[in-house]
Amino acid sequence: MSVLYAARRALSHHVEETPIDPRAQKSRESLIRVMVSALDENPQPPSVSELVRRAGASRPTFYQHFGDIPTLMHAAAMARLEGAFTVLPQQASDNPENWTRFAAESFTALFTHLSENRAFYLAVLDGPSGRAAESELTRFLAGRMLGIGTLRDALTRLTGPRAARYAEFLSAGLISQATKDLRDDLPVSAMVETTTDFLAAATGHKAA
Repeated sequence: MSVLYAARRALSHHVEETPIDPRAQKSRESLIRVMVSALDENPQPPSVSELVRRAGASRPTFYQHFGDIPTLMHAAAMARLEGAFTVLPQQASDNPENWTRFAAESFTALFTHLSENRAFYLAVLDGPSGRAAESELTRFLAGRMLGIGTLRDALTRLTGPRAARYAEFLSAGLISQATKDLRDDLPVSAMVETTTDFLAAATGHKAA
């Protein structure tokens, strides 16, 4: 699973299945931008009235696209993450000596982004859309694991046909720990070290 595919799949949960006209798409994007900006300023999401006023949209347009504030918060987080996913390393060598280094580079890029936008992501993760956002991150990370040949082989060796489920299980633990570290405002280096050590131990590999 590619990085961009995972990000776009996350976003697709909130895109209408029938095509929308350019004006409607522009209104949707404007509402997302306003929510991102609002949560950067204040962890408490704005009201629907405030959102549509700042976005230059109408209340019916808001409800047509999102239905409620938590859904828009989730969409805003996924939209922001899409930009972060594009800068993550794209592939790893299958050499067992190299994949943990690749994982560390990927986690460094991801955690740096999360840390730089800490207030925003904590507002989402601690808000009513938090569980949905964590689920999207878990699926993304599991796909990322299975995309590394050596790591996929290790998971298959340990769990056989349940490798994909084991990857999601590990991902859930990693995301939970990363969220806690983000709340504790730990430095990125500490977050990366904890995550790569956990992943290496869980798969029987040595950390880089």
